[in-house]
Amino acid sequence: MALALLLAAAPAAASTGVSSPQITGIEMTNPVRRTLKQIEEQWLQWIVQTSSKDSERVVDDLLATARQLGMRRLPDLSVGAIARAHQVARQGDFVRAHWALEAADRLDPGRPAVAFAEAYVDRQQGNYLGAVGATLRGFVRIFGAPLERYLWLHDLLVWSLCLLLITGALFIAVQMVSKGGVLFEDLVAMFARRLPRGVATVATVLVLLFPLALPSGLLWLPLSW
Repeated sequence: MALALLLAAAPAAASTGVSSPQITGIEMTNPVRRTLKQIEEQWLQWIVQTSSKDSERVVDDLLATARQLGMRRLPDLSVGAIARAHQVARQGDFVRAHWALEAADRLDPGRPAVAFAEAYVDRQQGNYLGAVGATLRGFVRIFGAPLERYLWLHDLLVWSLCLLLITGALFIAVQMVSKGGVLFEDLVAMFARRLPRGVATVATVLVLLFPLALPSGLLWLPLSW
């Protein structure tokens, strides 16, 4: 997305030596604009390529030009290559679709969408076994990304804690159903040693149910029991 914004902003800034940061968010000098223009031209060259060898050559040039700007990945162009693979696959040109996906993978290595796009092309081609493999590879890439892996582990931890809490609460509930009457009578008998029977009963109810008055009372109640 950042590259797309830069490419869109480059023509608008061509009339001045330096683009306005208030417009583009990025201050671009003439060399930067020329490099972005070169990336745009190389991308247009890639669009019209008809062989895997020429595609690899243009992708090499694209990556070399991008490195001049300190960019190691070109995710926007990778998405464009994926869209190109879908387009030519629908036209029945599966060879071209596959080398377009190879280009997409080089422009943004490890992108899960590339593997899922490969699965789509394989299904269109009738290679269902390859489609299953590509789909699995896409999920592996999703969980292999640091952010997604962190979120997945975080969700797993929360789910495990919730499961443990619910299991414990159900165990306590079963104990209270089977033995709660005995516990209630024991507490009433304990309080009745010093208080009238009616007051002892009220005190027992308060002792058993007071956690409900706390914030998140349903959480504290089984812990108290």
